[in-house]
Amino acid sequence: MKKIISLLLLFSNVLFAQYKNDNDLSTLLPYEITNENFDSEITSSFSYLFTKNNELNLKEVLKFKNKFTKDYSSFKSKKKIDYPTTAFFIGKIQNKTSNTLKAVFNTSNSQKVAVFIISETDTIKKTIGYVQESDSTYSKEKSNSFCITFLPNQTKTIVLKQKNYSDYDLIFKFNIMSTAIYDSYLLGSYRKFQLNRMFLGILSGGILLLFLFNLVLFFNTKTKYYLYYTFYLFFVFILIILMIDRNQNFFSGRIMLYFELIKEIAYTLSIVTYGLFAKSLLEISNTRLTKFVKVFTTITSIYLLYLIVIFFKNDLNFDEAAYLIIKIFKFLTFGFLLIFIMQLYKNKSNKYLKYVFIGSVILFSSYLLQTFFENFQTILFSKHISKQIVRTNLSILLGTIIEILFFSYALHLKSYKATIDKKVLENLNELKSRFFANISHEFRTPLTLIKSPVQSLKSKTNDENQLKELALIDNNSNRMLELVDQLLELSKLDSGNLKLILKDGNIANFLHTIIEPFQFQASENNLNFVSNIEKSSQNYSFDKDIIQKIATNLLSNAFKYTLENETITFEASIENQELKLKITNSGTEIKKEDLPQLFERFYQKKDVSQGVGIGLSLVQELVDLYEGKIITNIENNVLSFTVFIPLNNVSNAILIPLTKNIETISNEINSENDLPILLIVDDNQDIRNVIATIFQENYTIIQAQDGEEAYKLAQKEIPDCIVSDVVMPKMDGFEFTKAIKNNELTSFIPIVLLTAKSSDEYKLEGLQSTADAFLTKPFNNEILEATVNQLIAERKKLQKRYSQELVLRPVDLVINSVDEKFIEKLQVVLDKNLSNSEFTSENFSTAVGMSRMQLHRKLKSLLGVTATEFLRNERLKTASELLKKGNGNISDVAYAVGFNDVSYFSKCFKEMYQCTPSEMINK
Repeated sequence: MKKIISLLLLFSNVLFAQYKNDNDLSTLLPYEITNENFDSEITSSFSYLFTKNNELNLKEVLKFKNKFTKDYSSFKSKKKIDYPTTAFFIGKIQNKTSNTLKAVFNTSNSQKVAVFIISETDTIKKTIGYVQESDSTYSKEKSNSFCITFLPNQTKTIVLKQKNYSDYDLIFKFNIMSTAIYDSYLLGSYRKFQLNRMFLGILSGGILLLFLFNLVLFFNTKTKYYLYYTFYLFFVFILIILMIDRNQNFFSGRIMLYFELIKEIAYTLSIVTYGLFAKSLLEISNTRLTKFVKVFTTITSIYLLYLIVIFFKNDLNFDEAAYLIIKIFKFLTFGFLLIFIMQLYKNKSNKYLKYVFIGSVILFSSYLLQTFFENFQTILFSKHISKQIVRTNLSILLGTIIEILFFSYALHLKSYKATIDKKVLENLNELKSRFFANISHEFRTPLTLIKSPVQSLKSKTNDENQLKELALIDNNSNRMLELVDQLLELSKLDSGNLKLILKDGNIANFLHTIIEPFQFQASENNLNFVSNIEKSSQNYSFDKDIIQKIATNLLSNAFKYTLENETITFEASIENQELKLKITNSGTEIKKEDLPQLFERFYQKKDVSQGVGIGLSLVQELVDLYEGKIITNIENNVLSFTVFIPLNNVSNAILIPLTKNIETISNEINSENDLPILLIVDDNQDIRNVIATIFQENYTIIQAQDGEEAYKLAQKEIPDCIVSDVVMPKMDGFEFTKAIKNNELTSFIPIVLLTAKSSDEYKLEGLQSTADAFLTKPFNNEILEATVNQLIAERKKLQKRYSQELVLRPVDLVINSVDEKFIEKLQVVLDKNLSNSEFTSENFSTAVGMSRMQLHRKLKSLLGVTATEFLRNERLKTASELLKKGNGNISDVAYAVGFNDVSYFSKCFKEMYQCTPSEMINK
């Protein structure tokens, strides 16, 4: 029994001793500080432990002291670590002096290291690395440093914990030094790197300026190679900034947490943008090269996504597999660079490409050299200069500087060449425009000589076969005239002489005037024409001429290629400040593969005898001028053209602002208004509104929706001019014109007829109906306005002539027999009542057979005077004749012509003839 008890006591003592040793830190040999100025590497004084268990706390780690391996400085000769792993380091430091010492403990750079400082009284925890708190002492100078204070003869245990994913992250060195020596070390470091900092600062600043300069050039020129070069400079700038900070701790540690990821992204994207830059400068249509760039870009996207995922998954670190992939991808980028260098070599005869080639070779060589130093640094590490080359990426920096100089000079040459080419092109465009203008005018003369005899022959023959042949000649002559006009438009576009002129107006109303002729054409050609124009009361600024050409060319193309009984649709709407036009035609024979060629000039399918001419090409050019877009599509044999035209923010446009707001037009005439009256007649309200907006500033507008209503209104208001449609209900334009011209009240009123019927026969019929002018829809606003103004001006010439005539001469004052009879009628009435002083304008209108207002408007429009002024003028003209002949004295003459007040007679006479009756007698 005694033996058993003795054995149990012995076993318990052993267990107690074991437990005591596990928690006794005194067995660790401390590093001893023996003086106040100390600076030592103490890596060998630290023991280390690698474990997969990242959850171990400080107490648990201390229990496994016996599992630690001593002398961490000898770790490099050990076997490879199985990553990911957590590393623990433990060591003791003892102050052997009798003074209180302040020391700085630091390690090699790392992302994050947890530090436990254990003394007899407490345990302090710190975090060092790039994630350390910004207010920690020396955190701005050295990321992996912290201060530690030792009392006299005090010993402290340092425990460090670090999670690692690769050899690149593992801390490998520990140092301790006095604060005085550390301050001196920092000062020496700043002085040592001052020149490097200045050099790299100037370099990065220069690249930043180049980046901004090329960015401005891109926005000015919209050239791709400036865009790619701008991005390339940006990523190179990021790389240089990172290199500066990695070695000199310029930025805060938080940014450096992402150093590895940002470096790889910037490097990779700089290579990609270099390739895009080189490709844009090559200007070759190499499909294999294009596919290669697309494939490489796709691989790059996957590669960068992989790096981002791994980096954030591994607590802002790359693992061994990621570093292996980075190395493999770096060799891929070398291959990518080589392919473009070879392409540049093939085209080095081009001067600016030669400099891009030289710069690319230098860049490629610098990357190869840097890779060599990085992979063989273990051989060259002992050499100080090799160490500096590796740490500062010196070869890449020098190569980048030289390469950017060559690239920038190459772009200068390219820009200079582009300027010269632009001037040459402008001269060629000017010559081409002049050629087209001259040849177009030359074409018009023989075409006129062809059309004129053809029209004469058509009027003289009744043979149907001959008429068909003559009609064929006439139609093709008209087609040639259209082509000539389109050539002129294209030449203006090519030369840049065609500018947008924006005027305020209602687009919906304007579009109605454009499609009306096509509605008539559809009925004649047995086509179904459907229009859907979204109504809008809002006005927009737009170029009427350009939009008219776009719409009419697309509609003409649809009518040209659509068979009988098929459907053509025209849709218009305004969406998001854009005018959307959609023209479709069914039964098309065009295939989807033909769509890209439709806008080529004179494109013609092999199996079709008729080509597209230049109409669609003109449409494309006009849409581009308007900074819009056009989309073509074929679905179920329905061809559609959809045009989007911006209604605001249009550059290269001239805006003509309105000087007067649009007012509601009424048929009530203000008798005090001296503006000429314009009567607009059309059964389409939108077209009436469009015409009204053209004339509203200078005319009083009245409207009618058919010929019958217009005829009654014309007799009531006696307008100065009439603009009328031809095809209307109740009374068409031809009947209306004849009725107006044959009515004594309205015969003098000039009439402009508008019609969708564009043939010469209809024009002839309109003029035969005694219309004063005949215009075809869609009409040109300026031409319509000029026509009306010209007719009013002709009428004013007749009015001026009347004021100069001594007696009424109908032949000189009127332009038709009805007005001639009216003047003769006035003369008869005057002969009977001129001497009657009681004969007023009311009596005058009754004698003539009109109302006072009708006579007033008739005389005002025909002769430019009111009825009262007409009576007075005729009396004074007769008085002048009598005075010149000496027939009686002044008072006798005054009473003879109907004046009962001699002084009033003398006043009126002087106002008209600028002399008194006495002076007239003495002349």
